[in-house]
Amino acid sequence: MNGRSDPKINGKTHSMNGANGNGVNGFNTTDNKYNVEPVAIVGMAMRLPGGINTSQSFWDLIINKKDSRSRIPADRYNIDAFYSKTTKKGAVKLQHGYFLDNDLQHLDASFFSMNKMEVERLDPQQRQLLEVVWECMENAGQTEWRGANTGCFIGVFGEDWLDLNAKDAQNSGLYRVTGPGDFVLANRVSYEYDFKGLRYVTKIRVERGCH
Repeated sequence: MNGRSDPKINGKTHSMNGANGNGVNGFNTTDNKYNVEPVAIVGMAMRLPGGINTSQSFWDLIINKKDSRSRIPADRYNIDAFYSKTTKKGAVKLQHGYFLDNDLQHLDASFFSMNKMEVERLDPQQRQLLEVVWECMENAGQTEWRGANTGCFIGVFGEDWLDLNAKDAQNSGLYRVTGPGDFVLANRVSYEYDFKGLRYVTKIRVERGCH
């Protein structure tokens, strides 16, 4: 094991070589029950609160135990007008949170195939994702991806842009569906970068119970 001890998961020791010495991630790959293939992270990119946009800044945040918490930005809404320690309707009891620093309206449209009208209707999640995918491939040194059998799998949470657009009954047009719809995320990335592999979007549900 080259000096490494086998990990314990839920109190049980799992062999890193599998039951027969040829496993992956602690599973015996000769057993048809576990069809597991090795996974390697070769590149990463991100948009996180506190201006964390690179793996270096992300590592610095973790290793130095920093906190990217900040006061609610004025360009989101006027927190002073809504903040109250009371429980009255419409009041906000928090003054701080975790927010992206970059302008969600910005996108280098010339880099992609979309026209001006389509970009204007794009959910900020789509704009951010298109940029992050490029940065991720750049970080990994990836080349010749166009036309490659590359899959695109995306987890998404939140439909703020869809809710905002739904408030205007006169808001119609060619991009009413593809602009705010989160279902199109994986297809948007695959189309713009010409990925030919599988594509899939799954919604992440976060539920909390109060006691």
